[in-house]
Amino acid sequence: MTFYDEHPFDFARNIREWLWLNRLKRWLNNKVFYDKMLDLGCGTGILTELLSRFAGSVVALDKSARSIRICKDKVPGVIFLVDDLDKLKVEYWPVDIVFCMGVLHHTENGMENLKKFKAKKYVISVYHKGGRYWWLYKLFKGRKLWKHPWYQDMYMTPIVHFYDDDDIPECFEITYKKRLWFTPQTIYELRRV
Repeated sequence: MTFYDEHPFDFARNIREWLWLNRLKRWLNNKVFYDKMLDLGCGTGILTELLSRFAGSVVALDKSARSIRICKDKVPGVIFLVDDLDKLKVEYWPVDIVFCMGVLHHTENGMENLKKFKAKKYVISVYHKGGRYWWLYKLFKGRKLWKHPWYQDMYMTPIVHFYDDDDIPECFEITYKKRLWFTPQTIYELRRV
């Protein structure tokens, strides 16, 4: 059982949906319609639900079977797969755009695994090096100060990586970058070179 099977992060759904919409308005608007999208690390489907409004088909992948079950109930018409980004069991078909928001920094080989997906565009968010969370993580890592799942996700998970531009694999070109002021993450838009 994974951490996310025990804590599927389905709280504050309306607030989190609003944040996702505002973060992703660059890519998701009424003028653009994508044929195929992939949501890597879909969790309980907050982003998957938004993506399904702008795509002919959406594939949602997460390693937590419980999160996928919650997601299936809320978002009909999406293909759901339980798989671990670090231990991919199948090859995935080409898609127009891959979204991987808040996931790669919790995987062992996230950036390397991202290369396995064939897409025209990749939109990812990762923890950035040197930001306020980077310092807080160094201070609080492993300390059991609060039992709330959010705190445990931030400070008690066994894998947390921090990235900057130099950590983006050479096979990708950074076409857009925005450091978010309200979260410890940077959003990158990438394309293969």
